[in-house]
Amino acid sequence: MMAVKETMMISPGLRLAVIEFEGRKLLVSVGRGGVTLIDKVDK
Repeated sequence: MMAVKETMMISPGLRLAVIEFEGRKLLVSVGRGGVTLIDKVDK
């Protein structure tokens, strides 16, 4: 199961999001160009 835990607008068109997926927390950036993984943490 996947869940978006938190999002934060960094600038117009760019957002950070914390996503929980398969017991991991993923920090991603979401922008016009797509989604980029920044960091991940295992529980």
